[in-house]
Amino acid sequence: MLQRRCLVISVMTVLSVMSSVTFARDTLESIIKKSKLTDNDVIRIEQEVADRAKKLAEAGKKSERRKQAREVLLATVRINKASQAGLTAYAQACDSELGNLVTNSQLTVAFDAVLILVDLDSSETAKALARALLSEHPAVRYRAARGIQMLHKKIAVSQEASAMVLRALGRSGAMEKDEHVLRMIYEAINFHAGVRNFQHANESARALNEVLAGRVNQLKAGSRDEWKDKAGYEAAVDCYSGATPDQRRTLIKHMVRFLNNHLDRFFHEETAKRYLKTLKRHVKDVEKAIHEMMTESKVNPPSNLVGDHLRSKPSSKTERKARDAMAELTDALNKANLLSQSP
Repeated sequence: MLQRRCLVISVMTVLSVMSSVTFARDTLESIIKKSKLTDNDVIRIEQEVADRAKKLAEAGKKSERRKQAREVLLATVRINKASQAGLTAYAQACDSELGNLVTNSQLTVAFDAVLILVDLDSSETAKALARALLSEHPAVRYRAARGIQMLHKKIAVSQEASAMVLRALGRSGAMEKDEHVLRMIYEAINFHAGVRNFQHANESARALNEVLAGRVNQLKAGSRDEWKDKAGYEAAVDCYSGATPDQRRTLIKHMVRFLNNHLDRFFHEETAKRYLKTLKRHVKDVEKAIHEMMTESKVNPPSNLVGDHLRSKPSSKTERKARDAMAELTDALNKANLLSQSP
C-alpha cells in the first residue's frame, strides 16, 4: 500500500514538472526559429504579441503582473537559435502593439512599454520609440530618446528610418522643457558621434536646427535655463561638416543667437552675480563651437574673443569690449557668407 502511494506521488510530481516545463516554453518558439516565415506565421506572431501587450496594459500598477508580462514579451527574443526573420517579425509586431501603449496616460504602462522596446534592441522598433517622444511623462520621453541613441548604428543603415526618427526628435526637442530629456534628445540627434561616416547628416542638422530654434525662442521669452544646451552646441559642431550650406548657415545663425542671448543676460542688471560664472562658461562654449564651424569652412576665426572680456564685476567698459568682439565675429561670418540672414 505504501509502495503504491509513493508511486502515485512520484507520477504526480513528474506530471507537475512536465506541466511547468510546457507552460514555460514560449508558444512562438517553433515559429521564431524558422529561416523563412509564412503569412500565417506572421499573423500568429502578431496575435500573440497583441495578447501579451494587452496583459501588460491590464497589469497596471500591480508590480508582479507587470514583471511577468515584461518577461513574457522579452523571452521570445532570447530563444536559442532564433532566426533573423523571426526576430524581425517579432520586433515589428512589438513596434505596432507597444507603440499603442507608449503614450498611455498611466506612467507604469507607458514606461514598461518603452523599456521593452529598448531591450528588444532592434531598429524595427524605431517608429514606436519615435512615438514615445510624445508621451506626457518625462521618464518615457527620456528612455525613448536614449533608445534611439542606442540604436544609432542600426537605424543609420536606413535613410527612411533615420529621417523618421530625426523628424520626431526635432519636433519633440523644440518643445521640450525637461533638462535631462532635452540633453538626451540632443545626443539622439547627433548620429555623427556614434556612426562613422553617417550618410544622413543633413537630416540631423535639420532636426537640430528645429530644436535650437525652439530653445532660442524659449530663452528670448524668459526661460532663463541656458545650462540645458551644452549638448546642443556639441551636436551642432558634429552635424556641421555633413550639412548642406543652407543648414550650415542656419546652425551658425542659432549659435550666434545663443551667444547674443548669453551676452545680454551677462550684462543685464537683474542677473544674479552668482550666475555670471555659469553664463561666462556658456559664452565660451558657444563661441568655441562657432570657431570650430568656421575652421571647418576654412575661415579663420577672430582672435578677439567675446568670452575674454567677461569679468566677475561687469562694467560699461567690459561690456563695450565684449560687444565689439561680438560685432567682429558677426562681421567675419557675414563676409564669409556663413551666417543665415533669415529670421
